[in-house]
Amino acid sequence: APTKSAILTGLAVSPELATRRPLAVMIENHPDARPQAGLINADLVFEAIVEGGITRFMAVYGSKEVDKIGPVRSSRPAYVHWAAGLRALYTHAGGSQGALALIPTVSEIVDLPHTAAYFQREPRPDVASEHTLFSSTKQLYDFAREKEAKLEADIKSYRFRDDVAPAKRPTSATASLNFSTQTYQVDWAYEQDTNRYARSQAGQAPVDR
Repeated sequence: APTKSAILTGLAVSPELATRRPLAVMIENHPDARPQAGLINADLVFEAIVEGGITRFMAVYGSKEVDKIGPVRSSRPAYVHWAAGLRALYTHAGGSQGALALIPTVSEIVDLPHTAAYFQREPRPDVASEHTLFSSTKQLYDFAREKEAKLEADIKSYRFRDDVAPAKRPTSATASLNFSTQTYQVDWAYEQDTNRYARSQAGQAPVDR
């Protein structure tokens, strides 16, 4: 079957997925929300502080079908601007006053707010209900179709080059980012064989739900 380089990852996928319009989804990172679902399958992930030292993710999908994404959480203005840069479909469950006022003014995005038809609650007796909202790429692209949104990407591809030969790669490297407290401390450790940085948070390797 023919393949094409995905615009956000450079990896070979089916042509229709390679240039599918990015889908940006707000995913929370409160300890009660962990482990999250679907971050591992995102093409890109943004992470920034929302308030009180708590970070939140905006996971961007396109080149893969993902059956479970979440917990979906509320919007903040910075993420709306990042989504606009990708001309993305933008998914969230509510938002700050500033974000909800901003969204209708940003023509580059298509708003896909929480609505019962395209999201599910997965009750967990041990956590608050805001940690229980999930969706999928199929549902969210269907939502965009219902809104008659354009589903083809309207951005140029990132530029990619081949990996450096293993013999030329460093043996090890690390990077750390302490957003606020140990709960939100992120560390990356370089893996020579895969030529990637493995991420850990609060000293734990992340697990997909």
